[in-house]
Amino acid sequence: MNPHIQRAQMLYQRSRYADAERELGMALQVDPHEPWAYALLGACKAAQDDFAKAEELGQQALALAPDSADIRHLVARIQLARNDLPAALKSMDETIQMAPQNADYYATRALVYSQMKKWGKALADCDAALEIDPEHVGAINVRSHARRAQGDTQTATQELRQALEVDPDDPYSHANLGWTHLQRGELKEAELHFREALRLDPDLEVARVGVLETLKAKVPFYRWVLNYFIWMQTKAAGAQWGIIIGLYLIYRVLGSIARNNPSIAPFVAPFLILYILFALATWFAKPLADTALLLHPFGRLALTPQEKREGAIVTILVVLVTVLLGAFFATGQSVFASLALLIGAPALPLAMSFKFAPKKPRRILQGASAVLGLISVTLCVYLFTSLNLPDGLVQLMGQVLGISVLGTLIGTNILATQRWQR
Repeated sequence: MNPHIQRAQMLYQRSRYADAERELGMALQVDPHEPWAYALLGACKAAQDDFAKAEELGQQALALAPDSADIRHLVARIQLARNDLPAALKSMDETIQMAPQNADYYATRALVYSQMKKWGKALADCDAALEIDPEHVGAINVRSHARRAQGDTQTATQELRQALEVDPDDPYSHANLGWTHLQRGELKEAELHFREALRLDPDLEVARVGVLETLKAKVPFYRWVLNYFIWMQTKAAGAQWGIIIGLYLIYRVLGSIARNNPSIAPFVAPFLILYILFALATWFAKPLADTALLLHPFGRLALTPQEKREGAIVTILVVLVTVLLGAFFATGQSVFASLALLIGAPALPLAMSFKFAPKKPRRILQGASAVLGLISVTLCVYLFTSLNLPDGLVQLMGQVLGISVLGTLIGTNILATQRWQR
């Protein structure tokens, strides 16, 4: 193999992507048709979130070496990182057809199936990988994740301890075991394994997120919300929608019962309030908890600048709307309720956009926030100045703002159940 490619592989494994790219550039100067140079260059681009270029380079590598199972496998890993699961699955099916006795390939396809939440197929591929290599740490990790998703945290824990016996310094095994302990409510053990994973690999995102969630889960209310998040993440998109719609229908039925039966309304009202708090908590608990972590010495270090900034924005908006609603209930002055709606309606999609990592859903929600913000500003000018607007237009804008709250909740859930390519 070209020595530049050998050095690039070592640099890539050490996350020195820019240095690896320089070596690969020199390799291509020596041989412009070297498929491994294109494939590794694609992997470097994917590691730096330049997925469009990564995919292009991967396809160039495949065009030069269509019969190479290893290159096809690397292209599948790029597609998996991009969240293009159908393409990754197709590539892995072709890879395994070309080389059916490679444990790495079955472990990667199992990972694709696990991302698709097809737990039975993921377990089958893990078993196939472990038949070839009984100590394949990657396959053990994916299998334990599938076990945990199916609620079998005890077996998942046992398997991860087995993986750590094989490789005590594998950061993914420590992080995976941390999430298993977190799901079991064993916060101390979870934090220990997340910290060990970060010691072994300071850039391991799944461990960084895990340790933050563990710190926040020490607050009982957030632990309840986190358990819901973890449980929902194990469900396919259709099942998630069934749960969301089912909860909403129960809310509507209870609301109807309360309206038609005033005598039992006081008993139903707490359940309605709990539903509203639950719906809001699923979107606002994380940024609010991130802001609270600024008071924790380790949490403050683990939060990214973006998380700190977005948490602060959400906290300010929530406090402001809460104060205005409190003033309305205390004084009965409708102007406070109007201001709460005028601020809260555009603030809601803005705050919810922060939950998404992919750019497209963030931009959709932030675009909705900008439109609602423009309506709110127009209504504020109308209310507090001598601006003349047609009564019909004012009424329409008020209705849009009122409906936007429910529309934002429904729309955000639609966006959340989609799989967005990176």
